Amino acid sequence: MAVKNTIILQKMQEELTRAKKADSQTFIKHIEKIKLLCELFLDAEQHDSAPSSQHISKEEMKVMLGQQTKQPPIQHDEANGTSIFDF
Repeated sequence: MAVKNTIILQKMQEELTRAKKADSQTFIKHIEKIKLLCELFLDAEQHDSAPSSQHISKEEMKVMLGQQTKQPPIQHDEANGTSIFDF
């Protein structure tokens, strides 16, 4: 369930008002609540601007499906195939 930005801002204003009236012991608690509310905005913004991890390139899809791109066989004296299990 998403919370509207206006509700978060209203809660921040309420905490700010309480912090202004608070003594030194409870002042920090109100500021911590404001910080938490700010982090809701920052986390949502970072999540929205993050690159989509759902995009898969054609090459990645081929590898995942086992359709390897053709690679030349390894050329050295003791190699006889492309698999690491070929002896």
